[in-house]
Amino acid sequence: MNKDFNMRHFLAALAFAGMSLSATGAIAGERTIKLAVEGLGCPSCYFIVERSIARVRGVKSVDLSVETNIATVTFDDAMASAQAISNATDANGFPSTIIEHAS
Repeated sequence: MNKDFNMRHFLAALAFAGMSLSATGAIAGERTIKLAVEGLGCPSCYFIVERSIARVRGVKSVDLSVETNIATVTFDDAMASAQAISNATDANGFPSTIIEHAS
């Protein structure tokens, strides 16, 4: 009987954990976004934007296209948000707009 009792507690805890996860939404993970960055006119501008994005906690990679002024950013969404990344470029004088959310 003790073994059955422990198994029931285990299954109840497992069911509760599953409900808790589904109630909070998606589990955090790696995401990729694209930002259209304004005001890029010189090589140092690209460096400043890449560095400001890379300094956001949770950012894993930044690829800023010189041809299109589009930054592709991969980050851990448990540590950062797309808006926080966009705000980082804004704070350094380069307004950006989130143009694509991808997984």
